[in-house]
Amino acid sequence: LQAAAVLGVEIAGPVLEDVADRLVAALTRVPAEEEALPVPGALAGLPELCAVLLPRLERYAAREPLAAQALLDVVDVPLDAAVRPVPHLRMCAGAASARALALDAVAAWDELLRTSRPSWSTEPALLHTALRLVWTEQPPGLAEMAHILEAADSDSHRAAGTWREAVAAAERGGTGTGAEAAAGRALAAHLFRSFPAELAPRTRARLRLLELAGDIAEGRGTDWAEQAVALREPGEVAESSGLLAHVYAVLGAAVLRQPGSPEGELYGLARSGDPELLAAYRQAAQSAGFGERLRADPATAAGCFVDWTAHPGAGPAWEATSTALLDDVLRPALRSASRAHLTALTTALAAGGPHRVSAFETWHQRTRASRWRRLLGG
Repeated sequence: LQAAAVLGVEIAGPVLEDVADRLVAALTRVPAEEEALPVPGALAGLPELCAVLLPRLERYAAREPLAAQALLDVVDVPLDAAVRPVPHLRMCAGAASARALALDAVAAWDELLRTSRPSWSTEPALLHTALRLVWTEQPPGLAEMAHILEAADSDSHRAAGTWREAVAAAERGGTGTGAEAAAGRALAAHLFRSFPAELAPRTRARLRLLELAGDIAEGRGTDWAEQAVALREPGEVAESSGLLAHVYAVLGAAVLRQPGSPEGELYGLARSGDPELLAAYRQAAQSAGFGERLRADPATAAGCFVDWTAHPGAGPAWEATSTALLDDVLRPALRSASRAHLTALTTALAAGGPHRVSAFETWHQRTRASRWRRLLGG
């Protein structure tokens, strides 16, 4: 080709395309640095070949951005020789510096899109290319994905396919922090609002679980247990998942007696009969921190006695759970309680009527009896 250029012989069509295909095949092997191909020299004076080669590399960069970045790290491809824009190649070329200079992944993603020419609004696929170039080892988290969705319109995300990444992030669930719960709810709401036709029923159920986790964490709404159990029914969430377990854990901790705990939610939990939900509630009650609160705060102990003797007709699963909580959590916490602690506890119970005090004293007699048996070695 270079000889033909010197002689002024015009070469076009199949010959150029064949040479370009061979060059792409050679370049996309991603040679080691010491084997880097002298591409600029090989293409010198061959604008026709550049015009055929660079669009092929651009398509490769759109399909395999990380591989294209590795290629550009060792091969000096003459991007300025492109006749048409090659935004994916340019983004791959700038990815390493964007990641190095940015404070975090979101900032690197913003920078790649800010400097892309043409803009992602003209070439929506750049949204997905930037995502893959920035989050190279693990996918975006909930808060990061919420930012990505907010940064572009839904049609662009639909064209780029990045909405699928948002669904995947939502289905992976969050870490349980307040910020993650808020981000998860915002992400789910955005997906419901912007991509209703793309969401399968199972995906809808899992996104609703994500919203529910945020609602519970912030004390929003009612009937949490009923909603959570309904969302795991066949045809909705077909099997237990990490997200469902997370929602159950958040729900169990929220319903547990504490300042600000919601009224009426315990009945829904008790009546659900769901063994995994009841286990999550029991696990929250058995935590070391809650045991310390029972020993330190008579009002909390009184409230738990009321809760764990309530709803006797809710079903065998709740009866087994409440009995275990009384015997394995509350009774040990009160074994060494002082007289003042017990007096404050019964005073708190008396506010609900003398029958509660009587029920507690009858139950607590067994605690004292078991304590004496241990002291006497019986």
